[in-house]
Amino acid sequence: MPFLTKNYKWIMAVFCGVFAMQLWLCSGTLSPYAATLYNPHLINDQGDYIYIEGDTDLTKLGCYYIANYDHMHYVANFRLLQGKPKEDWNWAYLLRRPLLYMLSYPFMHMFGFLSGGFIIAVIINIAVLIWFCNWVKNRWNEMAAIIAVILLSAYPATMYWSGPPYPHSLITACTLVLTILLYKVYETTNLKKIAIYSFFAGITFLAYDTYIFFIPAFGLLLLFQRKWLAIPVSMVLIVIPLALWLWFLNGKTIPSSTGNTDIYSSIIGAYGRMTGEVFWQNLKKLPYFFYLNFTGAVYMYLAAFMVVILIFGKITRSLQLEKPFWVIAIAMFTVFVFNNMAPYYEGWQMRGDWIARIYQPAIVLCLLPVFPVVKSFSENNKRYFFSGVFALVFIVFAYNTRINISPALGNDELTDAHYRFYLHSLPETMHSNLEKHGRRPLWVCP
Repeated sequence: MPFLTKNYKWIMAVFCGVFAMQLWLCSGTLSPYAATLYNPHLINDQGDYIYIEGDTDLTKLGCYYIANYDHMHYVANFRLLQGKPKEDWNWAYLLRRPLLYMLSYPFMHMFGFLSGGFIIAVIINIAVLIWFCNWVKNRWNEMAAIIAVILLSAYPATMYWSGPPYPHSLITACTLVLTILLYKVYETTNLKKIAIYSFFAGITFLAYDTYIFFIPAFGLLLLFQRKWLAIPVSMVLIVIPLALWLWFLNGKTIPSSTGNTDIYSSIIGAYGRMTGEVFWQNLKKLPYFFYLNFTGAVYMYLAAFMVVILIFGKITRSLQLEKPFWVIAIAMFTVFVFNNMAPYYEGWQMRGDWIARIYQPAIVLCLLPVFPVVKSFSENNKRYFFSGVFALVFIVFAYNTRINISPALGNDELTDAHYRFYLHSLPETMHSNLEKHGRRPLWVCP
């Protein structure tokens, strides 16, 4: 479509604007991560708790928003960087994710915790979106990049974390950066470049715990390519940033070990109690849990779109799934099986249908098959297939946009999509909270 390729920059600008607008419309009291919780915390525009008793008239609180239960554990990251006394932050158990607060510190200092963090999170997400789409354009073509920006500009999982500046708001951005770096490792034999790409990949792990998928992905890729010398170099450099930060925190925090940080060691320990009966029972549940986790993590329409693209690509022989796609898929599926096949263990559970959100990085598995198919259709003049793909893209975009902006417009019909992403409350909880606290994005007061 010459019109689209001719106006590529304008299309990028428009959909980056759409992306920013949807992020904003999922902030404040509309933030799904808070609104899907029963009785979320109340905070002011500086991110401080507002304490109420009994039947307090909420209209008299002034400009307030709602926050997740772990809110103060994230504020503690900012207090640490501010140089506050240890008592103000050393009790927090999420200090291993400091990158957002390092990058947004000047803005938080100027505009406050909520506003400064939100502004930087939006800027980072848009910057990475532009980088990723330009990378797609250079590697495949402009039409593939246009499809990428349309789909990513309305990806509901990104919006789910919008609002208070929590590390989760960078999960999609980090996933896109890690995907680019993985392909760069795939395309070079230069050991120095592999080392640099691996180190920068490691820096993203200071934002969120995507290392559980991408450290194995980097290792598998180098193994499959038989880059023997690069394997130890990459594996050492990819863990250095997080290892240095954890070394810095060592002895400075009270909860040096929590159920949150020790979850995978708990799962490993559970495998020592595996029996044949437990193995068979868990194996039978695996396909159903896979369906629920995949469709919940990327939201239903994106999952269906991926399936259609795989069929289109197979029929037209235009589907090219390269090694980086496969190593991400293998790593994610291995973690999924590891989580869901384990016998019972105490504490925080990483299995079942309630926590699809941990597989949010699967978004790239929905996108990567699209690019070579679109490139083939556009280069070989397969107009009907190409038009069909583009029509599906806009259907997915429209549906996901409805999920993101409907609550702000007073319609909560589609909030069950967020419920399937993270089942930590009842399906009607978001509606109840919005009715109680209002539908106000950040900077809009009662």
